[in-house]
Amino acid sequence: RCHRRAKTYLHSPLFCRWRTPVSGVTSRSPQPARVISIDPELGDKTMTIASTSALLAITLASLVAVAEARAETPGERCDRLASHPGDPRRNPAFSGVATGDIDVVAAMSACLQATTSEPANARFHYQLGRAYFDGSNTDGAFAEFSTAAQSDYPVAKGALGYFYDAGIGTRADKTKALALALEAASENVGFAAHNAAVMLREGDGAPKDYPKSLALFRKAVSLGYDQSLVDIGFAYDNGYGVPVDYAEAMAWYQRAADKQISEAYNNIGNLYENGNGVAQDDAQALAWYAKAEAQGYTLAYMNIANLIDHAKGQAADPARAARLVLKAFDEGGKGDDVNEIAWTPQFWIAMRAELIAAGRMSAAQDAASEAETKAAFDAMLDG
Repeated sequence: RCHRRAKTYLHSPLFCRWRTPVSGVTSRSPQPARVISIDPELGDKTMTIASTSALLAITLASLVAVAEARAETPGERCDRLASHPGDPRRNPAFSGVATGDIDVVAAMSACLQATTSEPANARFHYQLGRAYFDGSNTDGAFAEFSTAAQSDYPVAKGALGYFYDAGIGTRADKTKALALALEAASENVGFAAHNAAVMLREGDGAPKDYPKSLALFRKAVSLGYDQSLVDIGFAYDNGYGVPVDYAEAMAWYQRAADKQISEAYNNIGNLYENGNGVAQDDAQALAWYAKAEAQGYTLAYMNIANLIDHAKGQAADPARAARLVLKAFDEGGKGDDVNEIAWTPQFWIAMRAELIAAGRMSAAQDAASEAETKAAFDAMLDG
């Protein structure tokens, strides 16, 4: 059943938004000038207007000289605008910028200048690739990641591995994707350790290896990659490389929930729904699923729909259940999630009304049977 699954998947610097605060060069506003009351009893120690003007002129000249001396180089601008928070070799003066937050035009300009002036600097090529990706230039991103990876730049290997896994800018190659992810993981790239762990758990690019997968998830967590907290919990929840231990699963899920990770909310809800390691409590399950729903986690929509369709945790509400299922589909949920749940007849009546209202079924089908409604729904999923 779909609500038994945790949706855990590959992450990369391309789609995962880092929670590390973005910081660049912090410029402090100049202090306001103080008004000095000049005491006439100070005699020749009193500042004259002329001497004050001269002092200001010297001060301004000094400030200009300092500013010029501290002007950013193209490489520093590239680092500030496009470094990755999880890059172990990033310029330590900057914390990195989350994907989606990159100023594409400024970053491309800076990083193009940086790669022109220092063509052998792999970091700049990697960061140019990030700017290209944020600008939807996947071919350019693939080329720059490849250049950086050929120069043995660890985080670029991780990014390139993701491209090979997903077939972005190149043909998909799971074996090559895993090899690159493992190389990057060995050089302390957190998201690459996570990706390699997922592939080994799922058997992508190599046979399944649960113990090695779990070890890599643990390494990712040690490197600050919080998403892997969920996957360690998932291993204990399902016995992947360790004996099933629901209490341990809950502990890891709770750590991830403290980081506001939607999969953790969903999986805690699953433990309550099934009474695994905790007292069975549909109301608590709904509350946790609602937290995941609020973050747009489509599997939680399905889990809530399943409970409220069967009057668990609250009064039956097949109409809302139908709306949630359609919302999950519209936001990218998987059709097989729908078909894994045994819906009530009232759900299919409500679904028929929703499909007609949305123009997905003809109004003439108002008296359609449950089987006809299911067929229309399946056709929508296939379309």
